[in-house]
Amino acid sequence: MNSTLFFGLMISILLISPLQAQEREFGDVVISDFSAYDQKYDSTMSAVVLFETGKVSFDEDYTCYLKIHRRLLILNEEGLEYTNIDIPLLEALNQDVDEIKAATYNLQVDNTITKSEIGRKDILKNQVNDKIKLESFTLPNAKKRSIIEYSYRKKLGPYYTMPDWQFHGYIPINYSELTLYVPNALRYRLILKGEDSLDVHESELGTYFGHKSVKYRFGKRDLYPVVDLPLLINREDYITEIKTQLTGTRIGYYPVNYFENWEKVAKHINDIDDFGRQSLNRRMKEKVKLLTEGISDDLQKFEAIYQFVSKEFTWNGSLRIFTGKGIRDTFKEREGNSADINLMLVEMLRYAGLKASPALISTKENGTVLTDFPIPDQFNMVVAVVEFGESAITVDATKGNRSYQVPSPEIVYRKAFVIREDNSFGWLTTMPLAKTADRTVVELEIINNDSLKANVTELLTGMYAEYVKKAYDTEDLEEFWEGELSGYDIHTIKSMNFENVDTIATKIKVNAELVFSNENDVRIEDDLIYLNPFTFLRSKENPLQSEKRDLPVEFYYPHTKVKMVSLKMPEGFTVDEVPESRSYNMPEDLGFYRFQVTVQNDLIVLVSHLEINAIRYDPYYYDMIRYLFQLLVDTQNEMIVLKREVSAEIVEGE
Repeated sequence: MNSTLFFGLMISILLISPLQAQEREFGDVVISDFSAYDQKYDSTMSAVVLFETGKVSFDEDYTCYLKIHRRLLILNEEGLEYTNIDIPLLEALNQDVDEIKAATYNLQVDNTITKSEIGRKDILKNQVNDKIKLESFTLPNAKKRSIIEYSYRKKLGPYYTMPDWQFHGYIPINYSELTLYVPNALRYRLILKGEDSLDVHESELGTYFGHKSVKYRFGKRDLYPVVDLPLLINREDYITEIKTQLTGTRIGYYPVNYFENWEKVAKHINDIDDFGRQSLNRRMKEKVKLLTEGISDDLQKFEAIYQFVSKEFTWNGSLRIFTGKGIRDTFKEREGNSADINLMLVEMLRYAGLKASPALISTKENGTVLTDFPIPDQFNMVVAVVEFGESAITVDATKGNRSYQVPSPEIVYRKAFVIREDNSFGWLTTMPLAKTADRTVVELEIINNDSLKANVTELLTGMYAEYVKKAYDTEDLEEFWEGELSGYDIHTIKSMNFENVDTIATKIKVNAELVFSNENDVRIEDDLIYLNPFTFLRSKENPLQSEKRDLPVEFYYPHTKVKMVSLKMPEGFTVDEVPESRSYNMPEDLGFYRFQVTVQNDLIVLVSHLEINAIRYDPYYYDMIRYLFQLLVDTQNEMIVLKREVSAEIVEGE
């Protein structure tokens, strides 16, 4: 749930919460604080925040300040990492920090509390680079069961630097509170992001820090930790947060309004030289003409230009919505940031007569965009959108020679804010045009009594193909494959070849012949042969280990994995044991796993088929999706047992 708390700051209604403030004065530590936490975190968490508060205020020049006060209880040795405090300061904003206080409290056997404080000499200053400096300190004499406490005031900069506030952390928080003292001359949009409500939500008119202002107070208690989990793409999407956006000022004679709606955002960004005012030079235009010469079909024109840009230009690793050097220098130097490359692609497509536009996007690691609120700094990169009649595709040329039909995992299923040349705008959800699947066929044969020969044919489509293409850009593919197989003791890669790795095709085909010897895969005991038919194909561990989960299970793409293994039995042997066929279907066509075994004459065929049909599974489905993965792991790690026939001998292979 995302909701706006207030759209303006001239609020005359006082909202009173029944929960009283839980902050105490610095140094006000009592014996009961050493056990003031939920006991369930004792063995699983390294520390707990007893309370934390942030207070935002403005001085007479409307410079923004943030006062932090935080108190934690260390639960085990790992929690000592929280005794190291770093305060980053941006040089460009002339940020500074003062009023630093820090202390450690230890409870003695006689129930007295000792206090260890830091002094000025304990605060270290370090210049990280020409943009950032750091002030740091470490809480002294901290150990398991210590309480640590610190506070400081940080000068953030002009009024547009008012910070956001996250209530959740990586460890439990008993109480978290944000107080804003906002002068009437400043207008902000305050947005509650997340799926939780607040325990404290109140406002009050008054005079604070020399300004007629509105005081806002927001608090939340008993906050569970939100940690990085397997199959969870971005934990910050599930954190309760107050986001702030400056919408206007009345400081001078005339009021100034900012980003009241998406129309104004689109026009503002289009008017910026490093975005909407980029243009091709003569050499770039000649290249477009050369690439599209003799081509009348728009899709073919697009493919020719896209393949040129994606293959010939190197991304410098920087995600931006504005150019770093401009598209002309990018064309000359063959390198640039995400905006340099994708805005160049847009302009080249436009010159070829295609309807192309840039689009702002927030990668999954950057968090979900709140489309109801015109906040441009939610985005962290620009991509290209090409319209063909009633349809449109989203492309990113920064990833090298990739298929445009498969958006990279960072931008797939994301809302793209499309900004057209005439300042009109629209929203587009990035969708894959090709399915992601891995279909592998393996023909196994026992050789030399204790080794297996595998003839492998693998067809990779969608994101699985892009993964191999990415490896092709940076390393030798055989070395890459050896790394992929390193955990399975492959003895020899006798041959290996790849098809379509250097094209924008959506499919890659891999052919390989492998020989391996590993007692976990094949071993002979008396007249019995034990072997795992899935060998290097198997999943060794269920990614969902926890018995309980409060957050969703997420995938970048719906996907299919089919592994078919056929084993030719050596002469003189028959089947003693094979795994049994099994299957499990999730409700609502959300996915399934099927495992089938057939035996015919001297051939054993096993098929493992996993189908994931959604990108997000709510916690309600956790037990089901966990069971599905466990079934896959169990079946792929079961052994086949072959028995020697009476009076027969093992016939050695080649």
